[in-house]
Amino acid sequence: MTTTRQEKLMPDLAGPRVLARFSAADPRGSWPADDHAAKLTADGTAAVVVMHLDTDDFLVVTDTTT
Repeated sequence: MTTTRQEKLMPDLAGPRVLARFSAADPRGSWPADDHAAKLTADGTAAVVVMHLDTDDFLVVTDTTT
């Protein structure tokens, strides 16, 4: 099976999706990524926070495969 050019350009939408990005340089004791993930979860969208080490950002992500 060959991969078409369109398939190479289109992202896999069935995987985790980044909903928000927060700098890890926020003031000590500030947790905006966690607060945002908690609000989304309370509103019905399961979200978690992960660290993107290359950019030093906290990402709020959801798993769209479930």
